[in-house]
Amino acid sequence: MCRYEQTTLPPDPAAAGQARRWLTELLVRWDLADAADDLRVVVSELVSNAVLHARTILDVALSVAEGVLELSVSDRDPRSPRPRPQRSDDYATGGRGLVLVEALSDDWGIAERMGGKEVWFRVAAPAGWRYAEACVCTETAGNAHQRTASGRRVTVMDPDALPGTD
Repeated sequence: MCRYEQTTLPPDPAAAGQARRWLTELLVRWDLADAADDLRVVVSELVSNAVLHARTILDVALSVAEGVLELSVSDRDPRSPRPRPQRSDDYATGGRGLVLVEALSDDWGIAERMGGKEVWFRVAAPAGWRYAEACVCTETAGNAHQRTASGRRVTVMDPDALPGTD
């Protein structure tokens, strides 16, 4: 079972809070609330960076496929952030966001997109997640396909197999 959801937010300082609420509600519906703490920190950092530096409408997406959660934030600014986080001095008031993202992730990166970019973050689903064995993507006729920011393909199979499906 694979899942994918996306929301669009304005380039407003309140967007980070909106993203945290959206993410928390989604993780609860998908029975992944155990992953919420780290993902809320990451979405706050990535959305805040996009609002501060890109100043464009942004999209936040979350997928779960093959036991991996992937969160991405995309904006319409073609300028790329530094490819790897830079350590700031102990007294700096900023500059630690991507260091924090790197520390909390299993993998992360930046994907250039036409007219913008996506910053993506991956982490394993919580140990003992009851849908882990069903979280396998296979291509069959009639399934919806989404490509995540890192390039992984998510095939949404049986929409009724996980909680939170309307």
